[in-house]
Amino acid sequence: MLNVCWHHAVADGSGLNESGCHSPPLAMRVLIEAAEQAWGAYRRGIAGDAGIVDHVSFVVMQRLGLTEAFTNDRHFVSAGLAVLF
Repeated sequence: MLNVCWHHAVADGSGLNESGCHSPPLAMRVLIEAAEQAWGAYRRGIAGDAGIVDHVSFVVMQRLGLTEAFTNDRHFVSAGLAVLF
């Protein structure tokens, strides 16, 4: 996971992890995991020369169980999705 230190004020210092930081909220952890997965796929060239924004879209679509995209972007076909435009 990305090395993230989440800062927010807690008067007594409770809730700190082993790094002395607060853990990010669940929604932020999900976004961080999706970004890491997208960067990994981007580095491996999973969808040819698709950019990182496309790879983030692929990860989000996969997590939501979506298999079709209203786009004419050939990268979505390379990622195994059906294009509807």
